[in-house]
Amino acid sequence: MCCCFAPARSAIEGVCDVYLVTCFKGLVFIGAMMFAVGALATDPVAHWAATAEVGDRLPNKVTPELAGGLHGVDILWRVEDLIDHPSAWFGGKDSYVEVPNAPVLNPEHLSLTVWFKLPDGQVFNQKPLVVKSAPSHEGAMYQYGLFLSDDVEYPRTLAFYVSLGGKLVSLVVKDVALESGWNRATATYDGAALRLYCNGGPAGEAVPATGAIDAYDTPLLLGAYGNLPKTEAYCYEGYISEVRLYDAALDVATLAASFEAEVSAYPQGGEAGGLTPYATRLNEALESNRDVWGEALIAQGGATYENMKDILHPLFFSTGHAYTEMGVHNLLFGKSGGEPPYLVPLADGSRIAANVYQSEDFLAWRVGSNKEVYGSVLERLNGPYLAENYLPILETGYTDRSGNRYQQTSFAAEVPGHEGVLAFVRMEVSVLEENDTAELYLDFGDDAGSRCRVDVSDGFQRVDKSEDGIAWTVAPGTHTLYVCWSPEAPLNDGIQVSAAGYESARESMVAYWTKELAPVMRFQVPEAHVMDVQRNLLMQNLILRWRYSLGSVVYHDSFYQPESSDAVQTLGEFGHPQAYRDGLGALLDMTKGEGYYINWERGEKLTHGAHYYFLTRDADFIAKHTEAFVEICEIFKQQMAEDEYGLLTKQRQCGDIPEVAHYIFHQTVGWQGIRDMAEVWKAIGRTDLYDRYRPLADQLKAAIDKGMTEAVTEMKDGSLFVPRALYTGELPYTSITETRIGSYWNLVIPYAFATGYWPMDGPELGRIADYMHGHGATFLGMLRFNYYPTPIGSFRRDGLPGYYTTGVDNVYLPAYLRMIAAQDMAERQVLTFYGKLAHGMTRNTFVTGEGSTLGERPGEYYRSTYGGPTSANNCALLLNLRLMLVRDSFNHETGLPESLYLAHATPREWLEHGKEIVVDAAPTCFGPVSYRIASRLAEQRVDVSVDLPTRDVMEETKLKIRLPEPFQMVSVTAAGVDVPFNSATGIIDLSGLTGQHELTIVTRSPGLLAKDVVSD
Repeated sequence: MCCCFAPARSAIEGVCDVYLVTCFKGLVFIGAMMFAVGALATDPVAHWAATAEVGDRLPNKVTPELAGGLHGVDILWRVEDLIDHPSAWFGGKDSYVEVPNAPVLNPEHLSLTVWFKLPDGQVFNQKPLVVKSAPSHEGAMYQYGLFLSDDVEYPRTLAFYVSLGGKLVSLVVKDVALESGWNRATATYDGAALRLYCNGGPAGEAVPATGAIDAYDTPLLLGAYGNLPKTEAYCYEGYISEVRLYDAALDVATLAASFEAEVSAYPQGGEAGGLTPYATRLNEALESNRDVWGEALIAQGGATYENMKDILHPLFFSTGHAYTEMGVHNLLFGKSGGEPPYLVPLADGSRIAANVYQSEDFLAWRVGSNKEVYGSVLERLNGPYLAENYLPILETGYTDRSGNRYQQTSFAAEVPGHEGVLAFVRMEVSVLEENDTAELYLDFGDDAGSRCRVDVSDGFQRVDKSEDGIAWTVAPGTHTLYVCWSPEAPLNDGIQVSAAGYESARESMVAYWTKELAPVMRFQVPEAHVMDVQRNLLMQNLILRWRYSLGSVVYHDSFYQPESSDAVQTLGEFGHPQAYRDGLGALLDMTKGEGYYINWERGEKLTHGAHYYFLTRDADFIAKHTEAFVEICEIFKQQMAEDEYGLLTKQRQCGDIPEVAHYIFHQTVGWQGIRDMAEVWKAIGRTDLYDRYRPLADQLKAAIDKGMTEAVTEMKDGSLFVPRALYTGELPYTSITETRIGSYWNLVIPYAFATGYWPMDGPELGRIADYMHGHGATFLGMLRFNYYPTPIGSFRRDGLPGYYTTGVDNVYLPAYLRMIAAQDMAERQVLTFYGKLAHGMTRNTFVTGEGSTLGERPGEYYRSTYGGPTSANNCALLLNLRLMLVRDSFNHETGLPESLYLAHATPREWLEHGKEIVVDAAPTCFGPVSYRIASRLAEQRVDVSVDLPTRDVMEETKLKIRLPEPFQMVSVTAAGVDVPFNSATGIIDLSGLTGQHELTIVTRSPGLLAKDVVSD
């Protein structure tokens, strides 16, 4: 046997000793030589760690001058990467780290440890983790190296090579017990034997060998061979976090201890969760490839908030002071427009921070003789709530262990003479007579006390004041304290806190937000909770605008495409065109950079820019930014000319999936962007640009068409599977979220479906939706996601909040919603709406981060979310509300606005007798539309007043009246003239009409009497 384990086996020559063993559990090394270790070393002579990026080098923590040069390797360590551990990503082609030769890299004996994580199917032949090659790929080939393989002949295999006296000696171990997440492989040579270890324990039998390791004047490489081409066949694709080199062999005990000390920082796989009756039912539902609970609700008459709200435990926890830590979710108080300062109150009332959750500038509360943190015992916490159910005024109640009660209210407001918002807090303390006194502590962070003023009523006795805070005793009875605090600028002398000042600030804040909301309350529905959530989410997003999030430890003041553009588009569709315009303008200059998914960003900038024009007819905006739009089109043109398939160049999938490919959603969004912007240029008179770039869109579509013919899979059930990328041979997923790649498919591929590449109302898109719904894409209508992934019924003990169990990620709902809305899947739209309303945000405070857990974690009642609030998650619910009430459609060939659909997915309960749905001057791509649907079912009729757009011609205008069962339409008239309708679908054809019209719809209710129709 001659080095048959190495890549390009037939090309490898030379004489070597290869020892092949199979690992087994509970392995005990036998023979005296197994304990004949050399002099022990506990400190490495070199330690490369992807904990920070230093230019184009991989830092060496022991010898800085031995930092490795990065060649096509990405350092992933920022919070925004949503990584589970800092790491270097190797793309598998021309990607490696090179460390120049140095004496310290040529030990006679050694230990080599590597932390790595593999995507599935990436080690189809031998790939190097770390190798220091011989001068040529002949003879000994490697001075030393640690390798991986996973194929039929060498499944889940580790290999260790050293050169001894010009002869290659190898230890190859099959069937290594690798974890699904991070693993640590260790190779040692002590002058007597080669050994391999995996995750702290021995991986196979030792191989005897003697002598000092040969030394060559060659560089050390991570991820590639020194003497083989840097191609996909030979380069490693996966993650490496840390590499340590020792100049002696570490023993079993030392390796086990060091692994235990390090492993807590690396996700290692799920552990079984507690099987409570709730968890058992939930796991059974999650294991299905269909949305069994959601579809059951549809079959029983449709989803409502009441029949969904108790299905899952509520969301409450989020990220805390670090993105890896669990904490109480936070709210965001600030001004419309998103300029700092912000106030970040914790939902339990314990703390208000300046600008970000983890700020050391804060106010915090403790209570009782034991100085417990206010709100810390959730069983004794009342709330949180928002004043009037939607205002940005946080209300909580708390009872200390002695039975004394506290009521706290906090908000942010501007006052004359002070720039920026101030925090106002009212704390009412009710002390039981038998307790004599209670204790209250107000703690300051940094110099917060210098910007804080307090007013107390009789009954408070101050017992201590310092830079760190104030302490009071409180007498029996009910007494009130007021606080005014500035998160940034010093308080002016004229600002005094008092009951009157507090009330004045509260009234000012309410008036401010009432005015800000007035232009955007376009949609009024007969469900108070929906109206409350709509108001609050609009306030949140008027603060956030294009920003992905503010206040949380994750994603603070960051942006992403397409999420940020979706957020400002939704504001525009709710009546805030200036926010839409300003947001798109700001985003034009923002990018994650060439190493990311910049083509997706570019396509989104074009598509949203075109949509903004269609919505507003603001030609000045297009003219102002035409140079930037042309630059994008020219970049696309050049890429297509250089690509072997005529497509946009390969790029990484998204922030968290670094593999590069011709991703279909990159290609289709880019195509849509070129086409739509070309049509906009034509509309504003720039026919030169239309003539230049409209053919380019057709050219790109033809290239996509060619690749798509062999990419799409016809499933046996008649559905269609569309892979992530062209020319990859990706197979359909049996269960979409069983793998990490499948989970990310679920998030991003709907953006391709929503482009119009497939006719939006056509059968192909319906069959694609059937694949999603039949293979686990949704749960209670929400978009499923499994980050690590975690098996159903398990949890990741060291997983991130929002991701430690399988869950949902509604940040990416907008594209899915546009798809099912165009398919007129009204019941699924309603299901998604109430699923998001009930379980896609916190109760009563309406906060959502990025991903959110579904599964149960032992000892925790509440579910968790990752960060928050998040503008794109908010817009998912707002967008759905608009699509339920008003939907534009676009021509499949040109992308131009074509038709208007009104009330096509309203919950049937909204048209019970006496209820009304009102749309007031809602922006559309044809001009504003208004309508009122008044249900008078007890009188066997529905009255409709509609004011249709007059700005642009609509191909079709359809109004749907979704009556409660068993009502049916009998006739529809306008001014005594019959109007076409379909009783089975509830659709009334208003095509060709513009302006104001009054419709009378006569209904009948088989089997019901009038008295049974009147709602409570």
